[in-house]
Amino acid sequence: MGPSLKRPIRTAFLSSGGVFGDIVLRGLLANPSLQVVGVVHSRRVFKKNLGFLAGAFHFFGHSGVFYTVYIWSVTTFSEWMAFLTGRGGILARARKHCLPVLRTRDVNSPAGIAFLRNLGADLLVSSHFDQKLEPPLCDGPEFAAVNIHPSMLPHHKGLEPVLRAWFDMENPPGVTLHRLSEIIDAGRVLASNEGKTFQAQSLYGRTSELMEAGVQLLTENTAQLLDRDSGTPQPRGGSYHSWPRAAEVHSFLTQGGRFIDFSTAIRMFMRDRE
Repeated sequence: MGPSLKRPIRTAFLSSGGVFGDIVLRGLLANPSLQVVGVVHSRRVFKKNLGFLAGAFHFFGHSGVFYTVYIWSVTTFSEWMAFLTGRGGILARARKHCLPVLRTRDVNSPAGIAFLRNLGADLLVSSHFDQKLEPPLCDGPEFAAVNIHPSMLPHHKGLEPVLRAWFDMENPPGVTLHRLSEIIDAGRVLASNEGKTFQAQSLYGRTSELMEAGVQLLTENTAQLLDRDSGTPQPRGGSYHSWPRAAEVHSFLTQGGRFIDFSTAIRMFMRDRE
């Protein structure tokens, strides 16, 4: 049995922001069992030791122009639009709810750890976050920590799992809520949603749908979040991938894949996001 919830769980949210991060933050704020006390926004571009321009240059060289523009559109550009319009975006939403924000390329730095400790957070929720958490921030004595990952773990660990699922049709698409361990995407599974039927046909639309399903999993399993012993160990095997290479992106596009379907993008932007 996990600990009883006598008060809302003080929760810090960790994300790279943009559309996908905002879907999750909106869900956390709507959960009466959680009290969001702060936000960590990743400023990392490709690697933590690279600034924005150098990181973008290396990202472009690794993944090519089309994927670089896509990632920029759903993260940085999305946050800029949120600032201008007041609709969505984790930074605009944090400002509206008076939440402290740490923007960092390394949440594991002394400043990052101090920020989370000063929040008095009981729980860390990570989603669409491009930084590996080191032991002080993993699920353990100081912080309970969980992640929403848009794949059926142990398949497609790492970055851009929805694209990997598109390539590997043997594994049904889905989303997993799991505890954060020192090994990326290898923690105990709290819940999963297998065989998600997509309405959208694009990478953007499918990822959005899976993030929404992941928020629902978290809401349904709130009582387990502080119980470090909860969840089921993942089976051995699976796969891990880093950012897609330009050749893989080219294959995705030539086989009929789409990054964004604009009907889904307009619907996501225009709907009431509060």
